[in-house]
Amino acid sequence: DAIAKAVGVAAELPATALFTPGSKFAKPYHIYDGDLKNTSTFMDFVADSTTPLVESWGTYGRKLMKGAGPPFAALVFAEQASDDVWEFARQTYGDVAVVQVDISGPRANAKLLDAFGRGADKEAITVVKVKGMTKFKYEPNHIDSIENLKAFIEGIKDGSIKAKLKSAEPPAKPTVGGLTTIVGTTFKDIILDPTKHALVEFYAPWCGHCKNLVPIYEKVAKRFENTDNVVVAKCDATLNEVDGIYVKSFPTIKYFGPDNEEQDYKGGRTADDFIAFLQEKSSSPTARVEISSDGSAKPVATSPEKAALAKSQMPQASVELVQKFMQTFKFMVIFAFDSTKIESGKYEMDVAYQLQEKLKSSNTPVLCIQIDASKDPSVKDFMQYDDSQPAMALVRDGVVDGAVPLGDDVQRIMGAVVTGILGSFARMTTSQEFAQFVAHPGKSVAVVGPDASFTDVKSILAQLIGIEVGIARFTPDFVHPPISSHAVMLFENNEMIARIDAPYTGQDVLDALRSNGPRTPIAQTTALDFGNNIHRMLLFRMRRGDSMRPYHAYFVGSSRRALAEEVTKTLNSPHSIVVKVPDKKAELDAVIALCDGNAYSAFIWNSKTNTSHPYEGPLTASAFKTFHDELLGVNTPKDKLQESKHQKEALAKVNQDVLSALHMAGGLTESEKLVEKAGITELTGSTLDQFIANNEYTFVEFYAPWCGHCKNLVPVYAKFPQAAKVLDVDLKIAKIDASEYKEDIRKYGIKGFPSLRFFIDGAMTVLELKEMPTPESLTEWVRKKLLPPFVELSTEADVAAHIENGNSIVGFSAGSSDDAFAAAFAGATRSVDDTPVALVTGPNADAIAKAV
Repeated sequence: DAIAKAVGVAAELPATALFTPGSKFAKPYHIYDGDLKNTSTFMDFVADSTTPLVESWGTYGRKLMKGAGPPFAALVFAEQASDDVWEFARQTYGDVAVVQVDISGPRANAKLLDAFGRGADKEAITVVKVKGMTKFKYEPNHIDSIENLKAFIEGIKDGSIKAKLKSAEPPAKPTVGGLTTIVGTTFKDIILDPTKHALVEFYAPWCGHCKNLVPIYEKVAKRFENTDNVVVAKCDATLNEVDGIYVKSFPTIKYFGPDNEEQDYKGGRTADDFIAFLQEKSSSPTARVEISSDGSAKPVATSPEKAALAKSQMPQASVELVQKFMQTFKFMVIFAFDSTKIESGKYEMDVAYQLQEKLKSSNTPVLCIQIDASKDPSVKDFMQYDDSQPAMALVRDGVVDGAVPLGDDVQRIMGAVVTGILGSFARMTTSQEFAQFVAHPGKSVAVVGPDASFTDVKSILAQLIGIEVGIARFTPDFVHPPISSHAVMLFENNEMIARIDAPYTGQDVLDALRSNGPRTPIAQTTALDFGNNIHRMLLFRMRRGDSMRPYHAYFVGSSRRALAEEVTKTLNSPHSIVVKVPDKKAELDAVIALCDGNAYSAFIWNSKTNTSHPYEGPLTASAFKTFHDELLGVNTPKDKLQESKHQKEALAKVNQDVLSALHMAGGLTESEKLVEKAGITELTGSTLDQFIANNEYTFVEFYAPWCGHCKNLVPVYAKFPQAAKVLDVDLKIAKIDASEYKEDIRKYGIKGFPSLRFFIDGAMTVLELKEMPTPESLTEWVRKKLLPPFVELSTEADVAAHIENGNSIVGFSAGSSDDAFAAAFAGATRSVDDTPVALVTGPNADAIAKAV
């Protein structure tokens, strides 16, 4: 504390300070108040804090184009930033980003100079409002007065200074065939109309994608030509500018609702996609034309007429008729209403008719039926229906779900119906679950294989009355030959009736169900067999290796993960291995089977006698070691039983073999199996976290198959395992397709490809790629990260000397250099490559911080 105060740091300890001495930075030091375990946030803090008051376009341009940073940016076009520019930046720090842009030489950008400046070799100042990238050119081409430039920006903020925006001349006839052409000066009046829902395409005449979109967009416009509250428009973004709208690529499509809020359109690019989007946004069934197959328009019913037409297209039935339909249709949606209680002019059932259309357009196999309670009062008991307002109920395999009020949100109702349908079939993720599904009495149908999808199931659902339906996105271990894409498999009473590989139709399935061909019995695998299979395979693989160990210390689930890690480090026995069991049903079932049905959280398995010995003592490594030594009758002091590098590799292989054995026994799906080639393990979303947790040192490449930089890295990364053998650690090298497992990698802060991450006991360090590495440079980087991440300082003089030569990071803590703060500080700062890092600990830390 004393040292921190001595160096000018007035912050509550423990604290992490980043020092930025000199006149180029806004403050002499910055305090990090985030979580040190969040490496990504810490690196952002370092980047922001070490940003000089005046940045170059090369470092700030990309951030500006992404809309990041302060709300305004002052682009100073000059050979170098003058003293006035630096002072202006100091006075407006946090509100205005000041960026110096070269006007000549190799770093000058002609397009940038023309778009934002006054051209090559000409000084200029342009203020950019970041939201929308609107430009305001400051008429003096230099800072004539800091106060004048500040007043200019204040005028932009309060609206007294307007941007000079490009605009083409409005066309004589702006709307043709429902498509409205807008220019800069007409945008506000046409698009920002509070009574309209507007879809706007910003295009460039030379853009190939824009040209391909023309016939599709014209069809959409024609569809809404006579719809009063919908505007379909286009704007040539190369000739027109709109305040607040920034177009980065072509075509850019935006939606503006009655609230005038801008929303990027991210849906599909077919006519049906655009039409469905606008219909949902406008909630309007009143479009008065439809496009026929020959492209001609024909009028359709609107409002009362449309409601009446939709009503006539939905079957009206009685409860008696519905009960007959139950024998024919697997799924039905019943809409009940009392026509005597619907006010004249109100169309409360319109949402039911919209839902019917959505179900039809999405090929969802559901029969929609309406029942008027005033004509058939028995519907009240049949659906448990209160006739005060329209209601709906889903019928599945002859079972009626309770009625719920219809409401007016068609999207929500559609979601409820589809969820109800999908919830009616089983989803299997392991061979065990599939075996249980097959054992179901009666007939069952499953769509199976790595490419199996809900669409495949949905296409045959409607024809499978009273039959269990399921989906499995893998090939169960008892299915031969393996399924390459997907197939329909039919079972009855634990026998396979048929297997139909894709492509197939619903009729193919029905024909197979009716056939009396040969049937194949399905061998059941019990939980005990399952566990014993795993163990037999594990023992077999161990005997093939050089390190056969008869005793296995099992630690089950995340609650025993910390103990397992400590035991792994301290046990050091030539007789035993440590096995960590993750929180997955298949693995948990397996270890319960090994323990005769007992769910032990920690135990030692004697493979010679096939017996388990539960551990119920304190959750410390030393206590477990005592239990272990007493059970084995041995004394294994740590200094006498240091395992060789060869033994460590064998131990790691055994842990890998556990996963492999589980896969072979049906406990893991194909996607969860670890595949290692040439020293590099290919990971998936389900194996990434576990792989990092299971290994002390891990290096992972997050890549995308389409990324050019990733492709260039392939030959380098392939040689990395060989180069890394010089390191005196067991480094595990892996890679994962980050574009496929986006949700699983989110917490690792991946912002681009390729991204490289190094983990020590799960603590992440980021390798920022500034150029294409070599196998040797990757190895050298890892070697440095294996060194202590900071130097320890103990006096004010030490700290002063440490920070006087440039940027540096110093942590201050009244604790010790091996406490929780120091460990977190080390984990965070390992990602910092070019900035010296130090840690001050002990009772004098606060005073030293204040002193500097």
